[in-house]
Amino acid sequence: MIKLTKKPKPGVLVENEVEWTAILLSKNATGEQPTATEKSRYRHPEIKSTLLQETFGKCAYCESKLEHITYGDVEHISPKTTEPEAIFQWDNLTLACDVCNTNKGSKFPGRVGLVDPYNHDPEHHFHIHGPLLFAVPGDNDARYTEITLDLNRAALLERRKEKIKYLRDMVEAVASASDRLRPRLIEVLKLETAPDQEFSAVAKSYLAAYL
Repeated sequence: MIKLTKKPKPGVLVENEVEWTAILLSKNATGEQPTATEKSRYRHPEIKSTLLQETFGKCAYCESKLEHITYGDVEHISPKTTEPEAIFQWDNLTLACDVCNTNKGSKFPGRVGLVDPYNHDPEHHFHIHGPLLFAVPGDNDARYTEITLDLNRAALLERRKEKIKYLRDMVEAVASASDRLRPRLIEVLKLETAPDQEFSAVAKSYLAAYL
């Protein structure tokens, strides 16, 4: 998990958020079932495109590249089931892989107990040891987030191990490279810690001793 910053609200939300929310809340109040379209307007292409930019095309929680594993779900940071009034609020929307989204479900109402990558710096809440991500001892919110989202599930560990193996091989290549080639290889290594790279937090932790 890495720190994320919200981009400006998409125009389609600027123009329609109030109306879309009013329709849903009105129907909820009268017991009328909203249509599928009325309930899913947060999936509008302009909204999802902006979310892809601000999350660097990754799950906001586990840093998996969405194009590699899934198209990604528009995720409500505070659950839409407990806060229907926030279903179209821009600061409540992000992207998550289907596993993190399913694991999170309707938990963390009001974001209570959640390490939210927009409002928290994950570096202050998690330690990374090789492919493993651990809550800082005594940080109950981080521990609950780690367990609930299963941030050390087998599939993630396997892909993080592959990342570390690649980085290890690159470090070896740097060590044996000529003086002329070494600076270029170091620049390639630095790119692996950029926020648009899959598991960049793991890469940053692993390479801290070398860069």
